[in-house]
Amino acid sequence: MEREPAAVMPADGAAMQDPAGSPDGRAQAPLGSGEVDALLAESSVAVLVFTEDDALLTTLSGVSGGQHPVHATADEAAAMALLARLDPGVLVVDATVCGDVEALCARMQRHQPGLVSVVVAGRDSAGALMSLVGGNGVVRVLPAPLSAGQARLALEAAVRRHLMLAAAARDQGPVVVAVAEDIGPPARVARGALLAGSAVALTLLAAVGAWVLLDRDRSVAGQADAGPASAVPPATMIGSAPPSRAATADSTSSALPRAPDGRAATDQTELLEQAEAALTSGRVLGPTADSAEMLLRRVLDADPANGRARLGLERVWLAELARAEQALAAGNIPLAEQRLQAVAERTPGHPRLAVLQDRLRRQTAAAPPAAVIDPAAPAALVEDVPTRVAEEGQRAPADTAAVADEAGADTAGSEALDTADTADTATDDVLAQARAQRGILILVQERIARGWLLTPRGDSAADYLEALRETGAAPAMLFVAEQQFARALLAQSSAAVDTGDLAAARAALAHARELGVVPLETDTVEQTVARAERLAAARTRVVPENELERLDYRAPEYPRRAYRINQEGWVELAFVVGRDGYPMNIRVVEAEPPGVFEESAATALSRWRYRPVEVEGEIIEQPALVRLRFEIR
Repeated sequence: MEREPAAVMPADGAAMQDPAGSPDGRAQAPLGSGEVDALLAESSVAVLVFTEDDALLTTLSGVSGGQHPVHATADEAAAMALLARLDPGVLVVDATVCGDVEALCARMQRHQPGLVSVVVAGRDSAGALMSLVGGNGVVRVLPAPLSAGQARLALEAAVRRHLMLAAAARDQGPVVVAVAEDIGPPARVARGALLAGSAVALTLLAAVGAWVLLDRDRSVAGQADAGPASAVPPATMIGSAPPSRAATADSTSSALPRAPDGRAATDQTELLEQAEAALTSGRVLGPTADSAEMLLRRVLDADPANGRARLGLERVWLAELARAEQALAAGNIPLAEQRLQAVAERTPGHPRLAVLQDRLRRQTAAAPPAAVIDPAAPAALVEDVPTRVAEEGQRAPADTAAVADEAGADTAGSEALDTADTADTATDDVLAQARAQRGILILVQERIARGWLLTPRGDSAADYLEALRETGAAPAMLFVAEQQFARALLAQSSAAVDTGDLAAARAALAHARELGVVPLETDTVEQTVARAERLAAARTRVVPENELERLDYRAPEYPRRAYRINQEGWVELAFVVGRDGYPMNIRVVEAEPPGVFEESAATALSRWRYRPVEVEGEIIEQPALVRLRFEIR
């Protein structure tokens, strides 16, 4: 059950209202242009692009310069999953693949209030969409195709707007959410047990009703004396909005965990270890600085692409959702609702969240309404309760047996109803989970199509396949996804062999082998990679000349001057046996004495001929080394 906040955080720096409606009173100084420029230079804001146009995606990726990671999809379910995992600040919508641009921007901003949108449309429809500017976070509508200059200016404007909103949210502090106190639905009981306890229950309810009436009278009188301000009910803090990436560092710097020597624990590895310990000990969500969530957000502030921290946050959401599921199983609907609301504020598109929210709605709808005693009921009705209960207790044994039979029938009916409710809830859970899994599966397939198999980190097919496993997807769905991923890895491995990047080929092959879903194809590519590695090793190995089969030999000429003075020596030459068997790339490695025999030795070697070297059925160019001695006999 979702509740509206008592105060909505203003989007443009307006004064924040407290639960009573009065201004906060703090002066909101707008960011200066220098401060905004500094934020633009230092901040990294994820950009989500809703498109199928590779040209648009390439343009945006190019102008972002790597500072702002760009992620793409053309499916709304997949976009919601990305929204939850990446926490983007900018949305670019390609109107050609979106039926209702305004509705999409509204839904996305509802899930991510700080999201700023740019719409790209064909020249014929761009004018009609200009009315969207200013609503649902839309700051620009641009005609396609975008030039690099247009894309750069639009991206800078959107990032600037997002950072200003994040700074305003940081200055205003956390949003206070006011909730009414809920009473969980009573458990089903047999009618016999209800009759046996009705005397005590109704007596207590009557007393509570009388106390409420008296207390209400006292409250009204007190409020009349105190004036209008005292009539404001205190807000119940059930959690604050999660800090944005731009605001986390400032909001937690005053309460950082400290090492034994008192220094701030800023090392990322140390923060990750602290987060792991916090998660193990049950300190899952913020706002305390030593919670797993806040520690991981500190790591991401310093390194937004940190894979361990991103996966750690995913574990945090799953841990809190598991606690909500335990509360649902125990019938504690208010606690389950509170935990689900906390997760929804942080990652509204999480696939497991949708499943548990559907289950919560089903359980809430299936629970019977609580009994209500009207405080204004006639006193005689309340006074007659003990008498009626006493009369029920003096029934004849036959009446008691009849009541017991009736109670048994009610119990059986109640159990049947519970079974039906459970079946309905399970059906809804399956449907909701299937929808969420479909969104993640589409992300896997899109990343495969783009060739993003193992990179970029956090937004690759491998990352989304792991997320699909965590949702408990059916074996058949996982098998299909793993087959597609494995075949794409094998294709990438073969392509890397063709370009000579054997390290990348071996890495892709290793990931495909780990999946184990296409063993025959994997073995075939394994043979290709192994053969390429043997060829590469042979091409780089320098062999002594005596290991080669020489087909033609010409003795080197003895230099005349050296011969006249009886000078002897040697020359060491490096060369490559070409595919035709003739030496090439001849160079002098060393000579003794230098400057005497080198030319004669190199000229002689160039006239030799060898049998071409064959490795793995392929003629290769073979490096070799030879030493020629010049001696007078």
